[in-house]
Amino acid sequence: MKKKLIIIISVVAVLIVAAVAVYFVSMLSDTPSPEAEQEENEARTVVYSDDATLFNSLTVENEHGSYTLVRDGDSIVIEGREQIPLLSASSTSMFETFADVYVVRTISEDSTEGFGFDSPSAVLTVKKADGSEKTMYIGDIAANTEGCRYMCFAGESTVYLMDADRSERYLADKSLLYSKTVSKYFTSDEMVSISIVRPDGEEILLRPSNEEESGDMNFISGYTMEKPFLFGADSDIVTSLCETLATLPSASVVEDDVTEETLAEYGISNGTTVTVVANYDTTSMTLDSGDVNPYYDPGNEDGLVTLTTVYRIGGTRENLIYFTYDDIPIIYSLTKSDMDFINTETYQYCQRLVNIAYLTDLSGLSVDTCDGNIYDFVITSEADGEGNVDVSSVTLDYAAVDTDNFKSFYQNIVSVSHSDIGTKPEDSDCVLRLTYEFTSGERDIVEFWSFPDDSRKTFMTIDGEGRFVVLMTKVDKIKNDLQKLLSGEEINTN
Repeated sequence: MKKKLIIIISVVAVLIVAAVAVYFVSMLSDTPSPEAEQEENEARTVVYSDDATLFNSLTVENEHGSYTLVRDGDSIVIEGREQIPLLSASSTSMFETFADVYVVRTISEDSTEGFGFDSPSAVLTVKKADGSEKTMYIGDIAANTEGCRYMCFAGESTVYLMDADRSERYLADKSLLYSKTVSKYFTSDEMVSISIVRPDGEEILLRPSNEEESGDMNFISGYTMEKPFLFGADSDIVTSLCETLATLPSASVVEDDVTEETLAEYGISNGTTVTVVANYDTTSMTLDSGDVNPYYDPGNEDGLVTLTTVYRIGGTRENLIYFTYDDIPIIYSLTKSDMDFINTETYQYCQRLVNIAYLTDLSGLSVDTCDGNIYDFVITSEADGEGNVDVSSVTLDYAAVDTDNFKSFYQNIVSVSHSDIGTKPEDSDCVLRLTYEFTSGERDIVEFWSFPDDSRKTFMTIDGEGRFVVLMTKVDKIKNDLQKLLSGEEINTN
């Protein structure tokens, strides 16, 4: 009897355990997994399908206003704002989403009341090539969903649940469709010119040196600053400027209703104007940056297209700077550091070396230290059997001067660089005078003039004309090197 009781108790215990297990399994099966919840909120049924290429236009009305997307050849533009470039993928998806309308599920088939369609979040109207129209209403957010909204078509009683990804694109402001690209990629080799007109009217005009200038040592950098005066341009500054203007980051849209008042408000009316002219390659499908070349045109026989880009740059607020790009009616913003080049001082655009001449082009160099001493060096150059010209001898008062040491002396002279642009001070004294006698018979006189109120600076002139300020330390080094040359001490060119 006792044994039978034990068996009965064991069977009951097993049944109880099994029942509990079944209960928990059923509970788990009734609790949707995160994957199931996600699937619940994802579109998986097509309730309307059409050919997007047959849509002529799509009008969107939402809390931000109303706009109409229309086809313009292979592109899509906003009616009335055709000059604003749109993001290709985003604008295309506006049509394609309406062409294949996916929904999560059907909510009601007999009434559209109570879903927010009386005051819809968005109204979308497609006009087709055959003249027919199709209108969609997007209503309230459905409870207990990941942002899904109710949706219905005009003239129909069925209500659907549309996922947030599809509905949200129609609820956003039209500016989200705007392209934020504010530069055209080019290299310094493709640059034709860059003009920077400052608010005070001063223009800095930079360009590659022409053939005639390329043979002149004053344009040794390969670039020319044509304005505000003709001079060699600093190659590092020019190439850096090209790189900056060719690769500006994506900008933010600040205003898309541009008026004279808004231009003035953001300081653009009286700001800096930057104009870039560049040749763009049409032969390659990709740019050096790896991006698709928007100018690719195998039918262009020249292989180049010349384009002009204009920036009107205004004021700053906090860390932002405001500007317009080409004739697009938008005010953009970037961080101030992206356009630091507008603060570059004029002298910095100039070639740093201001007194360049090949030593082998000279027959003589006179150094007047302006203290009663003048040193006239006679220079002789000869060509070797291969036609290479080099200095063969240097004399001072008929006495030989160490040729290599003289080359170092001369190298330091032509390495003098400017530190600013200025004007010759009144009542100044000449502190150093260099007279270049060229083998061609020409002569240049380079003079350094003191600043009565600043002993750290000198003003440099060539044949009486000058623009550059040179530090007095540069002049002192030439004088010190002269003494080393005269005493036979080795001159350091570092």
